[in-house]
Amino acid sequence: MDDALAPLFEMIERTGLLDRTVIVITSDHGEELLEHGTVLHGRTQFEEALRVPLILLGPGVPAGVRVSEPVSLIDVVPTALSLLGLPSPPDLDGVDLAPLWRQPVGDGLPDRILFGESDHHNEQPFITRSARYRGFKLTHDLRSGRTALYDLASDPQEHRDVSAEHSELAAMLRAKLESFEARDDDADQRALPALEPGEADRLRSLGYLQ
Repeated sequence: MDDALAPLFEMIERTGLLDRTVIVITSDHGEELLEHGTVLHGRTQFEEALRVPLILLGPGVPAGVRVSEPVSLIDVVPTALSLLGLPSPPDLDGVDLAPLWRQPVGDGLPDRILFGESDHHNEQPFITRSARYRGFKLTHDLRSGRTALYDLASDPQEHRDVSAEHSELAAMLRAKLESFEARDDDADQRALPALEPGEADRLRSLGYLQ
């Protein structure tokens, strides 16, 4: 990855654009390497599949600051827009992450639940989902119906279900997850705009349409 990105960064610096360019390095998912008995990704909501790097560089981003608070990929767009001095659309998901590094640090980010979902090759829409709140994460497998709650602080490898010990928290997160799932079901019913000429062919060439 370093070899692939180096020419891009060299070009940006050589052309004098570095001081007015926002660079975001991240990934859409991690990889499972037998931590829980499987490989690849898209099947589970364990941390090896969900946790990804998020590196920001550009005007307004202080160098050398490391943030430990969990955030979401839905925060990338509002954060980038803020760094560019542009407003976020009112219905855009996610929050601006700048309060995490601005000095003096204020109240930080709002207390919120971070959702995750995976759908491996469309075998069944959204096979697994998760809801993370503070140091706990609830996972739900739609095929088996199994739900588990993990205390990531004391059990970072996610081997012990603590839903019995934290039944109220588990019930609250399950209710929030059901609400999240219902919202996605509503979104599936919305009419999509017609594709522009040639877009269907390009999507078909990439394997997204048949």
